[in-house]
Amino acid sequence: KPAPVATADDGKFRFRCRICGHIHVTDTPDLPDDFICPLCKHGKDDFERI
Repeated sequence: KPAPVATADDGKFRFRCRICGHIHVTDTPDLPDDFICPLCKHGKDDFERI
């Protein structure tokens, strides 16, 4: 399992895919319902906010 990622205090929200470890950075506190990981193609439910 990937180690926790240190986040900067830049007002961005970060989500990590539990399947492949991809980090998605966004300006919104939630991922859209139809969000798909660009690497492994898993959906929003497989992401955790970090």
